[in-house]
Amino acid sequence: MAEMLQQFNVSMEDTKQGIVEGQRNLSATLSELEARHRQAFDEIRNTTVTFQADLDQYKTDCMKLSVSVSALERFRDNQTNTQSDPNQEVAFTAAVTSPSPTWNSGTLIFDVVITNVGNGYNLNTGVFTTPKEGTYVFYVSALEYITQYLKIDIVLNSVSKVRAVSDSSASYQTATNMVVLNLQKGDRVWNPCRSDDETTNSTSLNLDTLDSNNVDVFRQLLNQETIIRMTLVKNVHALMKDMLTLQEKLTAAENRISKIHTSTDHEISKLKEEVKLLKTENEFLKNNSAQVRADIDHLNENLTDLSNTLTDVKIEVRYLSITLFDINTNVRETAEILQHHNNSMENINSDIAHNDRKQSAALLELRKQHVRFIDDFRNTTRTLKADIDQFQTDQWRLSASVSSLELFRANQTNTKCDQNQEVAFTASVSLASSTWNSGTLIFDVVITNTGNGYNPSTGVFTSPRSGTYVFYVSAVEYTTQYLKIDIVINSVSKVRMMGHSSTSYQTGTNMVVLNLQKGDSVWVGYAGGTGYYTQSVPTTTFSGFLVS
Repeated sequence: MAEMLQQFNVSMEDTKQGIVEGQRNLSATLSELEARHRQAFDEIRNTTVTFQADLDQYKTDCMKLSVSVSALERFRDNQTNTQSDPNQEVAFTAAVTSPSPTWNSGTLIFDVVITNVGNGYNLNTGVFTTPKEGTYVFYVSALEYITQYLKIDIVLNSVSKVRAVSDSSASYQTATNMVVLNLQKGDRVWNPCRSDDETTNSTSLNLDTLDSNNVDVFRQLLNQETIIRMTLVKNVHALMKDMLTLQEKLTAAENRISKIHTSTDHEISKLKEEVKLLKTENEFLKNNSAQVRADIDHLNENLTDLSNTLTDVKIEVRYLSITLFDINTNVRETAEILQHHNNSMENINSDIAHNDRKQSAALLELRKQHVRFIDDFRNTTRTLKADIDQFQTDQWRLSASVSSLELFRANQTNTKCDQNQEVAFTASVSLASSTWNSGTLIFDVVITNTGNGYNPSTGVFTSPRSGTYVFYVSAVEYTTQYLKIDIVINSVSKVRMMGHSSTSYQTGTNMVVLNLQKGDSVWVGYAGGTGYYTQSVPTTTFSGFLVS
């Protein structure tokens, strides 16, 4: 009987240790699982932050590339306008219909249009309005009415630039002059009267513009810009498509993580419930063990009583038989109770083993799912990193293409600027001279000097580039002092103008077209006579401009 109780106690202790060990293993497994989940969530969070930063960087780069493309498109539009504007020719010649012996104020209206390319000249007002920015050449020729003194100016926006004069000492003298002007769009040029007795008979005014263009350069630039823009649009669409795919994969991964987390929570809840049931059964077994021990103590007391009353039992055989019968009955009941407890312990052990197998299988499946999830996530991460590397490569290529295009644009712009360099000037003398009779006639007042080829200190024009140039000189003799001057290139006289002494203040003019090399020098040199004449608005002028 004591051995059976001892075995029962040992079995109960083993059961307790098994339950405690199972709880300890379950807690360790759950802790490990939670740590792995936290690590996986941290990796997902860090990867998401990295991807978000990369996406933000790509958005910034795309915005920069869009700005570059917009700048290139604006440059293309500007080039289109620039290439189209130089093709706009502006030129006109106009004359008066009949002589007038009485005209002496206001604007001289040339009401007969011979040429009006660009429609800049208004025959109703006699005013030329600049249709486009550029360098313009204006020439006026007026014939005085019999011996009536004539003085007219070429005026820009109410400011007189040069003057044409004919003296009244002889009949029907011609007054001419020319000026080169840098005009802005909307500037106005006309010919007003500057004397009370001014009249005119026949006049003319000529204008031409100096422009050039390079259509091939623009076409090349436009083609390259179109190719770059198409490549950029294609790459941006691919990037947006990959971004959408990345978002879908991230959403699917989050859903899978949520499902795994939910399943894990459910399994943990079930395990906790089973542990709670095991604890309940353990308490029940403890209570039964206490009852059995109480019964055993009671039996021990009975045995003690039986020992004490052994002498009486011998006497009372019947009483002893009855007592022994009761003892046998109690022993049988105790054996049945022990057998029942043994069966319960076997069932408990079987349930514990079954639960261990079930929990092990669940944990193994959970580990497999976790490993599969980590593998899928790592594969997705590698794929996304490869896509990001490809995007970076495409971005570098696009940046290099844009840089090359900008360098090409700068080079083409510089080349075009060099090819379209305008050269034109008009200069006059500041004061009349009655004694000048040698050397170079220095026109010390600069009206226009595009290209800075003319030096007002020396009176010499130095060609800044090779090309075909037009030079014009207009000079008024001092009273009746004979005047003769030449247009000279590199010390060689090319053409001559003359104001004869037969009448006062005669105007001498001439023009020459010269092919110059870079560095050639052109000036107005003395050829005969004495002195020259001018007024507050220049009448003695020297002009030149590059044709091509």
